[in-house]
Amino acid sequence: MGIGTHARHSDVESISRDWSREQCEAYIASLPIWSAPVKPMLEWLVGGLINRNWIVHDGASKYVARVFFDAGVQGISEQSVLASTRAAAEIGVTPKVRYSEPHLTVVDFIDGRNLTEQELTDKTIVGRCMEKLGILHAGTTAIRSPINYHWRPLVIRNLIRWNVENNSPHASAVTEVLPLVEKLERKIRPFTPCFTHNDLAHVNVMLDRNDEMWLIDWDFGAVGHPMSDISDFLSYGPPTHEIEHHAIKTYLGAQASSAEFERAMQDYRISLLLTYCFQFTWAGAVDHSTHKTAEDIRESMQTILPDQEASYRGFMNMARERLEASLVRFKNFLD
Repeated sequence: MGIGTHARHSDVESISRDWSREQCEAYIASLPIWSAPVKPMLEWLVGGLINRNWIVHDGASKYVARVFFDAGVQGISEQSVLASTRAAAEIGVTPKVRYSEPHLTVVDFIDGRNLTEQELTDKTIVGRCMEKLGILHAGTTAIRSPINYHWRPLVIRNLIRWNVENNSPHASAVTEVLPLVEKLERKIRPFTPCFTHNDLAHVNVMLDRNDEMWLIDWDFGAVGHPMSDISDFLSYGPPTHEIEHHAIKTYLGAQASSAEFERAMQDYRISLLLTYCFQFTWAGAVDHSTHKTAEDIRESMQTILPDQEASYRGFMNMARERLEASLVRFKNFLD
């Protein structure tokens, strides 16, 4: 039994940002798309930092319902998220979209698990993810409607500006990274923009029961720099020299020359430092603007960084510590 194809019909226009979890669940259960003769059962899915997700049991079938909204401070637009998700599904790296309406999508359920932080040191897992990114980055032509352009230095500057203009308690701290961001931006070599994920934490990579790898959560899906996805994925390790070399060599392929590898490593170092600046400034802005409860934030953060303080401030501290460690590691490169 599969999901129905009925047109949307509801007594309300759409889900509202201020709805409780229970209101969202009642609305999703009332949608006329479900195929089972009884109302579906919804199971809360822990993990979304800027969205809310449920597993929907529709008879013998399962789906994931996702509630999300535009988030201007983060550069997230619903149109871009949906376009990115559909394009990624077309090239086979994410589950198919079965239904969408304002603020809500329903996609196929992955019967599997998220990657763990420890697996970021597993060469086999890292290599497989690099191969999946190769498919994603080659899939730009699958994009059929407008999506965002993710230029990371610009995103970081906007996050810093938002912190300052909205009197964030983190304004002074995040502003300190601006000179570094501008220095790194000047070092970026010409590149070909491509389809990118831009939020590739390990928890946004899944393995299903057949050991197939999937990329999920397309809030930041965009056209951008391919190295952003590699540095984002490895940043949660944190990465070692050995893992970094393995990842870049796998991504480039066996045909890459030594010179191409060295250039890619330079691009990666720039991108990793920008990743930590992005994580640091993003967490500061979201900490000051979030509508989520402290309990929801703790639940989500514990799935991402179980050994860190389970809050946006804890995420900021982690990003700053890893940025400082990487600056020491890459000192000769930056001089």
